[in-house]
Amino acid sequence: MTDIATERLKLRRFKADDAAALGAMLADPETMKFFPYVAETPAEGRRLALKHITYFERHWQERGYGVWAVTEAGGRLVGRCGIRNWESIDDIEVLYLIERSRWGRGYATEVARAALEFGFNQVGLERIAAVTHQDNSASQRVLGKLGLRFVRELEIEGLPALWFSVERKDFVAE
Repeated sequence: MTDIATERLKLRRFKADDAAALGAMLADPETMKFFPYVAETPAEGRRLALKHITYFERHWQERGYGVWAVTEAGGRLVGRCGIRNWESIDDIEVLYLIERSRWGRGYATEVARAALEFGFNQVGLERIAAVTHQDNSASQRVLGKLGLRFVRELEIEGLPALWFSVERKDFVAE
């Protein structure tokens, strides 16, 4: 199991017990406004979270890398972040989602940087991509801080999106 500690946060594998907290994020319309799905109720959010957690664990088992739960020092789940193979873009993607009450603290940049470092230095990846909604300027700023560059426009599940990418040789860790 590969846990990562950043300056303020911990990235660890998901547990079934995380479903309620992750489900609450997935059911928050503001948090999910740039995603192609949002759970309609907390119960639906929990069911969706359990599906995600199962997928994340299978990805770890099959690939040796995947998506972590993001927790604060006290253990409170505040997001998810990681790298995964994404068939929709036929590439390896860095992804992140931070609970709305924690926005504006630099958490997304902090954990995405850790995921990129892991992907390049531990997994040995040569390139990592990211996709964000074309109107998600906050996510685009995160990607820019991390050295990802715009590649092209695309559509993901009916939503207008932007594809970014960074190669190992161009990635600069802090």
